[in-house]
Amino acid sequence: MDTPANKSAWMKILPVTVMLAGLFIIAIYPPEEHSFYGTCIFRSVTGLDCAGCGTLRGTHALLHGDIASAFRLNALYVVSIPFLIYALFIQLRWIPERGIVFSLYSFFIRWRIIIGLILGWTIARNILP
Repeated sequence: MDTPANKSAWMKILPVTVMLAGLFIIAIYPPEEHSFYGTCIFRSVTGLDCAGCGTLRGTHALLHGDIASAFRLNALYVVSIPFLIYALFIQLRWIPERGIVFSLYSFFIRWRIIIGLILGWTIARNILP
């Protein structure tokens, strides 16, 4: 039977399972060898790298322990991973009566900084050699 406790457990396990499955697929199937990952629309249209270009290949490199290669593919991604993990733990607050609560106010304030970094990185990686 599906009790509220069982549904709550599934809601905690399912996102982690999906994320681990995605990482497993990226680790097994290199993005540069398989076309099912798709291509960057921004790069296809403009010929320039967006802030996310190289992230899949960088994730594959990180999963295989090649930090230098991942950094060459997308430095912002590699540098931001610890901060993203920290931000996730800060955003998801555990309140015993209500479970996990997401703070929308702090989320929107941080997004201004994140969008600025992403735009700055997109410009910098296309200007600098």
